[in-house]
Formats: sequence, structure tokens, C-alpha cells
Amino acid sequence: NTINGRGQRLDLNWYGYHPKLEVGASWHLACKLRSSTKKPPLYFQHWLQLHHVVAVGSIQSHGANVRLKRPLAYPIQRVRERIQDTIASSVSTPDLAAIIAALGVGSRALLTSNIWQVFQRTGTSHLVAISGLHVGLVAVTGERLLLGCMRSSLWMLALWPAAQWARLGAILIAFAYALLAGVSLPTQRALIMLLAYYM
Repeated sequence: NTINGRGQRLDLNWYGYHPKLEVGASWHLACKLRSSTKKPPLYFQHWLQLHHVVAVGSIQSHGANVRLKRPLAYPIQRVRERIQDTIASSVSTPDLAAIIAALGVGSRALLTSNIWQVFQRTGTSHLVAISGLHVGLVAVTGERLLLGCMRSSLWMLALWPAAQWARLGAILIAFAYALLAGVSLPTQRALIMLLAYYM
């Protein structure tokens, strides 16, 4: 949340049962706040300052909390959220749905602490962080599929060789996947290397 348009934020907790919070939604909330410079440990104060958090607090469940109109903002994050919700509703096992969402679009919202402990103990936590491996697999898969499709299209071949179409398609597919995955630093590096390889 921003305050007075200055990029200042609030760190809020909403305990107990509450409505589902959606990306891009605006709320009018009854909150109990305290200054971010009081009581927290020193390292937490540094974290709050780094993220421009000016106050911490909690949302009062008994307060006048009203969901306002959802603006047409954050389109990529909203698509991500919809994919995550679709996976959660389609897979009967919650833990499996959480892993699929993490591997698919880099969303860790469904991962529980128990799952994280399993990944940490087995040294496989890096597998649920979208990285060059995931982007590369998507690009190669897209390239192979497009290569087969382009070879059967005569009018496309008249414009450009099938391999060139496949390379262009692989770059676009990898870029779209990186956007859905949040465009983290590892995905940015992977995209740069893909461009260097295909160009």
C-alpha cells in the first residue's frame, strides 16, 4: 500500500478468517497501527526501512472492511493468480497443487511450511524457484513444437525458413513464461543467454 503517493508502505497482518485478497483489488480497511521504529529487532527495522514500510499493524476483523472496485491493473499478476487458482481447484491434493503452481508460474503462495521443510532437508528447494532450467525447457519445447508446425505451412516457409520461425517463437514463449514467473534475476539471466544463443 502507498501513502500519499510517496511509495511508503504498511506491513499489515489479517488474522483469522477473512475474504480472499486478489491482485489489484482495493480495500477500505480498519487497521490498528504502530510505528515501524518501535519494538521490532534491529534487523527487522532495517528490513522495514529498506522496503519503505513506515508502520506495521493488523487489520481489525470486526471493523468496516469493504472491498472497493477492482481496477484493471497488474494484468500479468492477475493472469498468474488465475492460473494458480485454476491449479488449486483442479488438483485434489493441496500439497501437489502447491508444487505444480510453484513449478508452473513461480507462485509460492500455496506452499506450506511442511513442504518447505521437505525441500530444505532434501536440498531441492532450488527446484521450485523459476530459473534458467525452467525457461530453457520451455524455450526448447516451444522451438521443437513450432518447428514441426512451420514445416507443414508452405506460405510461412515462403516468408522465412522454418528454423527461423521456431527460434523467434521460442524467444517469445520464453519471454512470456518469464513474465508469468515474475521476471526474477535468474529468469532475466536465462533470457539474455537465450537471446545470445538464438540471435
